[in-house]
Amino acid sequence: MDSNTESTPSAEDRLFTPLTATRRMFFYGTLGLAHLLKRILGLRTEPVLQPATLSTAAYDLMMWGPYPALVSRDDSAVERSSPVKGMVYACLEAHMPRLRSYEGANYRLQEVEVLVDSSSGVDKVTAWTFVWCGSTEELKEGEFQPGEVLGNGPQI
Repeated sequence: MDSNTESTPSAEDRLFTPLTATRRMFFYGTLGLAHLLKRILGLRTEPVLQPATLSTAAYDLMMWGPYPALVSRDDSAVERSSPVKGMVYACLEAHMPRLRSYEGANYRLQEVEVLVDSSSGVDKVTAWTFVWCGSTEELKEGEFQPGEVLGNGPQI
């Protein structure tokens, strides 16, 4: 590589930053429940979550059993008109392995644009979220009901 050429890190390279770095995450299911996120990450206090909405209609929310799955519209057989709502959290990179373990192999990280509610209105920001990468044949239409999964999710 020419010493005068700077390379821009790929999305995958950005996953491996120092342990003190943070990554803005968008959670649309169980991870958006503060008490559950606290347990999964081993936090001492409740995490601070901000209400947010995906800024694009490029995704649908479907269900994998009682768990929501964000599906790229290209992969979805069902088109939804309602926006995908969730929570944004500033997550330490050191916690990413726990989140990946909780989500499992059927989800991959993807960068998305979200609208975050703030005291000054709504801000459009970039965040990372878990997008379904398993078989869409395993998914069905439905609504996320937190009461159906509390205490039943994968243990960390």
